[in-house]
Amino acid sequence: MRLSTMTGVCLLVAAVLILPAASPAEAQEPPQTSVIILVDMSASFAPLIPEDRTALESLADAIVRMTAQQAEGWEQPVKLMWAVIGSSSMKQTPPCGPAIQFRGMIAGRRPGVITRADSLRIWFKACVLRLMGGAAPPERYTDISGAVALASEVARQIQGLKVVFMLSDFAEDLPPGDSPARFALRGEHVVLLYRPDARSRQGSDQVLARVREWETRLRGAGASSVCRLPIKGITAGSVEACLSS
Repeated sequence: MRLSTMTGVCLLVAAVLILPAASPAEAQEPPQTSVIILVDMSASFAPLIPEDRTALESLADAIVRMTAQQAEGWEQPVKLMWAVIGSSSMKQTPPCGPAIQFRGMIAGRRPGVITRADSLRIWFKACVLRLMGGAAPPERYTDISGAVALASEVARQIQGLKVVFMLSDFAEDLPPGDSPARFALRGEHVVLLYRPDARSRQGSDQVLARVREWETRLRGAGASSVCRLPIKGITAGSVEACLSS
């Protein structure tokens, strides 16, 4: 990797690490839309592969466009957060720091707030680089239920659109003696991004069967909509189409 490229990567990662949390002033202006991205970092799925990077970059492009251009239902301010599916997902440290807000209608800088589309794009790119670089090491178990419960809690105060993206093989595998976390959704729109584990003999049919099971479970828990999207051939346009279907 050339020195200039390495410098660029370092600056992008620093953008994630130093972005401060929202101040009490922002708490008086609650976000109207939430976007939570759950990435499977369990041993059955991680470490992430180039296909995952492409999927996350396409996802980021779609989110930036819909957020900045205020696509239908995407009312600002928008709350955005990355979280990890791991052995105990509700206790995992967010891989890209605490939730941030996008507020394109204000001037100047505020703690925890991004106001420009290009800055939001940099934030997303830095998060993808951190995940691909192993910032969240692979976990032994796969607590998908806990991750959904966390996403629901993060968006609990949101009155408008709530979107949850999940990148996984959707094979929940809890530590011995643990029971799946209970969760209740409140009209979230969920996008299930999936791929088979290239290191196993599991066929795509088995993965799709699990995805369908999770679709049924999420709808039963209160999701407003659930769409399935294989990451092979994914584009920002296919992400947007999935959400609007």
